[in-house]
Amino acid sequence: MLSQDHLEFLAQTVEVLGYAKASMRLDVVRVTPAAPERLEPAIHAYGRYEFRFVKRDGSRLSPEELSFGQQRLFAFLYYAAMHPHIVIVDELTNGMHHSMIERCLEVVRGRQTFLATQNPLLLDNLEFEDAEEVRRTFILCSNDEVDGQEQMVWRNMTVDEAENFTAITRSASRTSTTSCGAGACGSGRALGATAHRGYR
Repeated sequence: MLSQDHLEFLAQTVEVLGYAKASMRLDVVRVTPAAPERLEPAIHAYGRYEFRFVKRDGSRLSPEELSFGQQRLFAFLYYAAMHPHIVIVDELTNGMHHSMIERCLEVVRGRQTFLATQNPLLLDNLEFEDAEEVRRTFILCSNDEVDGQEQMVWRNMTVDEAENFTAITRSASRTSTTSCGAGACGSGRALGATAHRGYR
């Protein structure tokens, strides 16, 4: 039995959800005996993982009993713990509170990260130093007609588009609302984003 003291992703889940504790149980499903003549130790294979969360009132919850957003947070933190270098996430913000989104982005900071969303809430939590960083980070995609057939076309932002995007997001941050209708995914940097049909 492992607790949040042993597993950082469990500790993070407990902290964000305001629970008392969490644990992970796993069973030994196979043991390969040691081979001293080849200097090989015994190998234990584990399976049948089981997670439990304990609320402050003592009630116990399985992952299935968490809300949709709580499940997504827990699943993402678990996934991120298993992938320390590159993270690929579709619709990260679905069902999540602002505090959950902030924690997820803190966790992936410094990694090569690809995020895809049609929810501008994600962009509220991303910061860009200038228009050039925006231009390097985003990839716009759109359904265009090419040689008589519709297909998805990918391209970088133009300088004007990047400057316009930067002006809009800075204005939105000052008023706590976002005018951007972008979907996003990442490219080239730790918290990169690829915009879907850009922005408004």
